[in-house]
Amino acid sequence: MNVSIQKVIKDVKEKREEISLLETQIHSLGPSGTIFNEILRLKKYLILLDFIIDSDRKILSFIEREQMENIKEIHMQNEVTLLEERMDTLDSLVRAYNKYLSSLDTIINNNSSFQLNNIMKMLTELTVVLTIPTITYGFWGINLKLPFQGVPYGSLLVIVISLLISVLVWYWLKKKKSL
Repeated sequence: MNVSIQKVIKDVKEKREEISLLETQIHSLGPSGTIFNEILRLKKYLILLDFIIDSDRKILSFIEREQMENIKEIHMQNEVTLLEERMDTLDSLVRAYNKYLSSLDTIINNNSSFQLNNIMKMLTELTVVLTIPTITYGFWGINLKLPFQGVPYGSLLVIVISLLISVLVWYWLKKKKSL
């Protein structure tokens, strides 16, 4: 039983190192598919460790129930108590690491949402800016008497005006910082 608990302690320490490495990767690389896969793998492993701890706890309670009257030595009772304390510590560690991985997962999802929102904002700004020339060219394409129709470079003047308005709107949107 003690060997099993030592193995679980070793596994928990290895997973702690992997979690630290994963946190470093998140800070340096940002969210990616490999990081999501790594978080999922670590969560699955922590679930497995939780099952191992529960089964060890059941074995220990069985030993206590069946052999409590046979364990007269204080040394054996102390060993059982020490094993229980180690299992409680391991259980707390596994739960804490699981919570931490869940919070990392939440941070990554929030970061991805923030990046997606920035992309959507940029696309919205681009749509607004490009709508102005589209409307302007559509207006000058109708068959009515319009300004600059008799001017030799009227179409070029319309293009310059629409591009100038688009640049002004783009500048205004960038200065405003939100739509």
